[in-house]
Amino acid sequence: MHKSHLLKYIQLYSGCSDVSLKRISNLIDEYTEANPTIKKQVVKEYVDRVIIKDRFDKVVELLPISQYLQEYCLANDLNISDLKSKRRSRDLVRLRRDYAMKCYQMGYTMPEIAKSINRDHSTIVHYFYHYKI
Repeated sequence: MHKSHLLKYIQLYSGCSDVSLKRISNLIDEYTEANPTIKKQVVKEYVDRVIIKDRFDKVVELLPISQYLQEYCLANDLNISDLKSKRRSRDLVRLRRDYAMKCYQMGYTMPEIAKSINRDHSTIVHYFYHYKI
């Protein structure tokens, strides 16, 4: 399926705005240039997120970030105190970075994410600047 057909299909069945459609188009371009076989993944993971955010922006309440932090730590067999500690071991930094990326993708702000792990928001900016997912 060509990108133009895909975008028309998305707009027709989701009712998303032109701005969201442009974001979807950019995402498809960005990820398919790197690897042409991941177009289905892009549509599945990112397009749904953009459409949901477009439709329900500020309507759907996010979990409190402290609750998500607990769930993340349970899923990764980690203590919350480890994630909030000042230690900078490679594994802990990677886990903090992954946590920050997932939180940001879910809609939390950088200051909220930073506060939840006892960091400054500039640390979260650093994660995004230096570690592309």
